[in-house]
Amino acid sequence: MPTKQQLSHTALLMLIQIGIQAATYLYYAVLARWLEPTEFTAYVGLTAFFSIYSVIGISLQQSAARATSLGQSVTIPNYLIWLGAVGVGLSMPILMVYAHLPWYWTLALGLMIPVYIRLSVWRGIQLVLAPKQLGLNLMLEHGSKLLLTPALALIFGLVDAAALVIPISIGLAAWHVRKQKLIHSPKSDFDGFLLHGFFQLFLANLDVLLAQTLLEPAQASVYIQAALLARVMGFLALNLTQASTQTLTTQPLAVWRVMLWITGVAMIYLCGIALLGNQVGLLMFGTKLEVNLWMLLVVASGLLSLCSLLLQTAFLRGHKPVLVWWLFGLGLQISVMLISHQSAYQLASGLVWAALLWLVAILWQHKNLAQQGEVHVLPKIQKMA
Repeated sequence: MPTKQQLSHTALLMLIQIGIQAATYLYYAVLARWLEPTEFTAYVGLTAFFSIYSVIGISLQQSAARATSLGQSVTIPNYLIWLGAVGVGLSMPILMVYAHLPWYWTLALGLMIPVYIRLSVWRGIQLVLAPKQLGLNLMLEHGSKLLLTPALALIFGLVDAAALVIPISIGLAAWHVRKQKLIHSPKSDFDGFLLHGFFQLFLANLDVLLAQTLLEPAQASVYIQAALLARVMGFLALNLTQASTQTLTTQPLAVWRVMLWITGVAMIYLCGIALLGNQVGLLMFGTKLEVNLWMLLVVASGLLSLCSLLLQTAFLRGHKPVLVWWLFGLGLQISVMLISHQSAYQLASGLVWAALLWLVAILWQHKNLAQQGEVHVLPKIQKMA
């Protein structure tokens, strides 16, 4: 049972994470004000690129935390280091041509991917053993980003400084833990966590990456501004899901409760946009936002979060055909984006319909499992059947 000190350190970590997210959005607001639309679009594309590759680190962190909590000893799989390096090398030409990113941005960030992988394992261990130390490490990474950007901007210019400070901050966080010996490594369900995390983050960032290629520059800038703010919905839903991982595994009705929480958060967020959307746009970007576009993307993010919740719960309860449903959702989203991209609104509307169709298909599959008498993630549907 956790001690009072451990609980207080965990609460401190949660407050630090909330503060970091708030500072990150303030950082984005400053960049959006000072950068040209094309520069800001490129920067957001770089962060989306890193989010996709960081899935290896996040999956390692989750699996390392789970293994540590079970008292299992582990080592970092070497193939992951090579996977990160090869993946970056193969993706660099694509990013330079289609996402219009400078080669030195992707090279600098790519060199830090293996470092980030090792850092993530340490963070997973500390999440269980020493959450206070993890909080300090996160503060160092993100705090250094905020402090170093103005200094580097005097030398390289703001957009290059903002891009290069990402790998620099990762390097500083890794330097902070250089003396820590990794005595655990993630064996427990690592492949499952990696697969689930990859699809979750890839789907969350795919529209931002493709918008730069599919839409006209002006429309792409409008879309990315709204998508950046809509990510708050995905962040909140992800934290609700992660905080409920244990109950999703052990309590049959927990999935309904988390689905209601996500839906409630989405409704509150939409009401907030309706009331304060224009003011937020003026504060962050200096212009009025396309509020309706922002609301569409929040709806899409909420629906994708519900799909992700159902599939993660299915994975935690041992269902094997989860990969098929992730591939179905990915194919559906890509198909819709390739068909409907004449404007930012059309692209967002297509994503909403794709996410809704995916959610209905998942629920329909669960109902079929119930009729066959199989145990699945929605027990009330089973009872109704």
